[in-house]
Amino acid sequence: MIKIDKKIPIPTSSCRSAGGKTLYPTGKLEIGDSFLYGKDLKRASRYASMYNMIHKPKKIIARDDNGLARIWRVE
Repeated sequence: MIKIDKKIPIPTSSCRSAGGKTLYPTGKLEIGDSFLYGKDLKRASRYASMYNMIHKPKKIIARDDNGLARIWRVE
């Protein structure tokens, strides 16, 4: 099970990504919650982008967090 983290500040960047049905707890995130996606920020950004297209008005972003990709719910 992937742990949901709360109150981790979002670094400034412009990476985004998303997806539909997944192993990730994206649908359970509240605004400001986040989880570690893995090492591939480009893949995390694509995941966030797809998720945002499918799950409007929810919005997530992917950013680098000390060398790992982290997903945040922002809306």
